[in-house]
Amino acid sequence: MKNSSDIKITVGVTTFNRPYFLRQTVLSVLQQSYDNFELIISNDYIAEPVTFETLEIERDSRIKIVNQVVNLGEIKNLNYLLDIATSNWFIWLADDDLLHPEFFMAAKKCITENSGNEIVAFYSDYCQAEDPTGIFPVECVSQDYSYYEPACFIEDYSSRKIELIGCYGVMSRDALIKIGGFPLLGNSFGPYSDTVIPILISEFGNVYMSEEKFIFLRTHEGSLSSYSIEFSAYSSAEVDFLKHVKHVCSNKALNLNQNKIISNVVTWYATHEWAVLSRNTSFSTYSILAKFIMYQLKTNLSRLTFRYKLFHIMFITHLLTKILAYKVYKKVAER
Repeated sequence: MKNSSDIKITVGVTTFNRPYFLRQTVLSVLQQSYDNFELIISNDYIAEPVTFETLEIERDSRIKIVNQVVNLGEIKNLNYLLDIATSNWFIWLADDDLLHPEFFMAAKKCITENSGNEIVAFYSDYCQAEDPTGIFPVECVSQDYSYYEPACFIEDYSSRKIELIGCYGVMSRDALIKIGGFPLLGNSFGPYSDTVIPILISEFGNVYMSEEKFIFLRTHEGSLSSYSIEFSAYSSAEVDFLKHVKHVCSNKALNLNQNKIISNVVTWYATHEWAVLSRNTSFSTYSILAKFIMYQLKTNLSRLTFRYKLFHIMFITHLLTKILAYKVYKKVAER
C-alpha cells in the first residue's frame, strides 16, 4: 500500500475573465487540509494576465500559472491542463466553484485504503446555490465512502441514483488519458462533456463515492450550462453522449443492459431539454410544449426499444403533468 505522501493531486483550473470568482476558487484549494497537491491555472483570457498579484495571494511553489498567448477555447484548455499535470491523480475545477477543505483528505484516505482495488475515481455529492458570493454552506464531518464496481456504478449514475459532477472527482490521470481527456459533445459549447466522463473512466476500474457534499457548485448569470437556451447544443450533445454509452456497453466484461442505460440517459436528457426550452422567453408556453413533445416523439422515442418506449412515454406524461399543475397553481396563487 502506498504511503499517503506518495498521493499527489493535480487541480486543473481553467479561467476566462472572472478574477473575483477565480480568487475564491484558488483559496478553496489552498485551504485543503491535505496539502500534497499542485494547482495549475490556465488563463484563456488574453487581454488580462493572471498573476499572484492579481489573485492577491502569496507566491506558492505548488501553484503554476499559465497565461495562454492564443485563445484555446474551453475544451482544448481543459485538455491542456491534463497534458501538463505531473501527478497520477487529477481533478478539473471551474473558476467559479469551490472545494470543501476536507475533500482532498477524504480522497487521499480512499485512495490509500484501496490502492490495490483498481480505483479510477473518488467522487462526492455536491451542493448548489444561486448566490455566487456565498461561502461554502455545508459542514462535512465524515470521510466514509461507498464502493461501486463499473456496471453497478454506470447503472446507478445513469438513472441518477448517484448525484455528482463528472469532472469534479479525484480521478486517475491514466484513465483520463485512456478516454482521450475531456471529450467534446455536440456542435457547440459542449454541454454534458463533463457528465459523460464518469461513464467512460468507469470502464477501467472501480468508483468510490462519498455522500458528503465536498463540492460547492455556484450558479450565476455567467454559468453557461445553467442559463443556455441553445437547444441544438443539447440535442447534438445527446447524440454523441449515446455513442459513448453504446461503446462502453459493448464491453462484454461489464455485462450492462444497454437498452436500460440508454433509456436512463434519454430520460435524464429530457428533463434538461425541457429546462433549456423553457428558459427561452421568446417562446410561448404552447410553443415550448409543442417543440418538447415533438422532439421526444420524433427523436428520443426512436432511440428506445419497445419496452423502454412505454417507460419514456409514462415519464414524459408524468413530467408534463407536474409542470402544467405547477403552472396552474402559480396562476391561481397570483390572483
